[in-house]
Amino acid sequence: MKPSTVISVIIPAHNESQGIEVAVKQIAEILTECVDNAWEIIVVDDGSSDDTYQKVCTLSQVDARIKGIALSRNFGKENALLAGLDYATGAAVITLDADLQYPPSFIPEMLDKWRAGAKIVHAVKRSRAKDSAWQKFTAYCINHLISGLGGINVKNSSDFKLLDREIVDIFTHQLPEKQRFFRGLTSWLGLHLF
Repeated sequence: MKPSTVISVIIPAHNESQGIEVAVKQIAEILTECVDNAWEIIVVDDGSSDDTYQKVCTLSQVDARIKGIALSRNFGKENALLAGLDYATGAAVITLDADLQYPPSFIPEMLDKWRAGAKIVHAVKRSRAKDSAWQKFTAYCINHLISGLGGINVKNSSDFKLLDREIVDIFTHQLPEKQRFFRGLTSWLGLHLF
């Protein structure tokens, strides 16, 4: 990877005021270790009723690589992800939840897979040990239904992914769907190597 290649991280956020600063700083530290200064973090505020966006603006004033997009209302996570993908400039784009339920410490490994040629790197849950019985049951039902109807495997999948620029461009400019299911569409594209 050339030193000038930018890596983008997109964080959809809805009412994440309490943890957004910690999340952004933690991700920024990891990115700086991996790619030096060639990164950007884009927080897409999905119509929060708290001061999530103001906190992102404050972080941006300190470091211009931290950027914020404020949606006019709550459009949902899928649309927040799409807004971030459309805005991102990176040669690789990582999507990650604001609550850090998926550890950003995996970012270096994801970047290694991308540098080795992977177009999509899916992070999957190895265990649902921390989930309640209800969360496990609903996840099983939803994943089973989507996998059965859609013909794609979304079992234990997450929105923690790395997408090559080629995939981002396909996702943002060539797919006609108006209502998108990010996990399903990235699996459906079938270009992942890991």
